Amino acid sequence: METIRNWLLPLLLAAGQGVLLWSGGDLGAPALTVVLCASALETAALGYRRTAPVRALACTLVALVLGGFAAPDGWLGSGPLIALYSVAVRCPLPVTAWAMAGGVGVEWAVTAVQRGPGAPAAAEMGVCLAGYALCAGLGETRRQWLAGRLSATRRLAGAEHSRRVAG
Repeated sequence: METIRNWLLPLLLAAGQGVLLWSGGDLGAPALTVVLCASALETAALGYRRTAPVRALACTLVALVLGGFAAPDGWLGSGPLIALYSVAVRCPLPVTAWAMAGGVGVEWAVTAVQRGPGAPAAAEMGVCLAGYALCAGLGETRRQWLAGRLSATRRLAGAEHSRRVAG
């Protein structure tokens, strides 16, 4: 069951990327090769997002740069958001903050190079920041919920042990 939980989302994203490429414009062979390699990198990285979330985020950002430049209108780019959520769930808040800053910085750099200066680029950067903040916030909320659940489980186990010892 754990294998399905680890790999279902990355494989669905890869399938979505394939559908987008299939229905999209005509890419040359070099660009198509780069996009397929970036998609494979993103899929593999997201498969390991539960065991190595920061590395998964770094790999998805590399895939974003490669895929985004090879096919600017044909790249989904949702991998880093999923990886950031996993970082927020599994790592302390300072690590999440640095990961979010790195992700936003890479996204902004890609946007600035692709779109150039102007209002559309600024609006896209604002949406990017909001998306990263939302994913980090949801991940942090999930981490706190899991910590509370673990604490309640431990308290219950301690109470049951005390009851057994008492009598």
